[in-house]
Amino acid sequence: MLAVALGLFPDNAKALQWFERMREFAINSYSHPDDASDNTVIDPEYDNKTVADLYRGQNLFDDWTLQNHSLFHTRYQNVVMQELGEAALALKLFQKELKGTEKWKSNALMHNNQNVMDRVLNRLALGDGELAMPNGNDWSLFLFDQITSYSTMACFLQNPVALFLENMAYKYIQARQKTTSDGSWLLRADVGSRRMGVEAHRVMMTWLMHEVCLRPRSLRPHGRKFRTNTVTHTSSRHRM
Repeated sequence: MLAVALGLFPDNAKALQWFERMREFAINSYSHPDDASDNTVIDPEYDNKTVADLYRGQNLFDDWTLQNHSLFHTRYQNVVMQELGEAALALKLFQKELKGTEKWKSNALMHNNQNVMDRVLNRLALGDGELAMPNGNDWSLFLFDQITSYSTMACFLQNPVALFLENMAYKYIQARQKTTSDGSWLLRADVGSRRMGVEAHRVMMTWLMHEVCLRPRSLRPHGRKFRTNTVTHTSSRHRM
């Protein structure tokens, strides 16, 4: 919400306050004990505040994992990355479209994403782009809705492994959609239409990230096609 406000109203009198609170919130999303002593200046073009200055407490365990409802669940492990990526997307997209320039941007929105990817998600990623569930799963199986977390890493941090996993997840989302007569993402979703909305949201955000973010040609994904009922939507602008 703070990133959206900054993107829409970058010259507002409270913009600096929004920026400060957004950075603090972002640093403490994937906050790790090491952050308490991290003297890296997070946004040198704005000020000299360090990671340690913005750190408020630990959200990740020492091994970089997290828990939700007393369970290590890779869906919740990756969704933080997705939300941070969507914040970075909103900040960039709205400022570029409305003002033509980016007055506000922050490295805090990518804080510890690489560590979580390298130390946790990559080690649990399967060949089809899905994430293993070593402690079990209370959601539908094979959702591939972590695709936007991969997109965050591929588009904002130029991570080739994330792009590979994103492409694999996309292929399986597309293949599964072809098995339903009405274009539904899943045949029998665990929470019905709500799950359909979540899946559609993730695919939309993946598409937007690739539309908005500039990347080397080698990091451009294949053309994308998805069905919404009888309508086919294509993203063919970005081809290898």
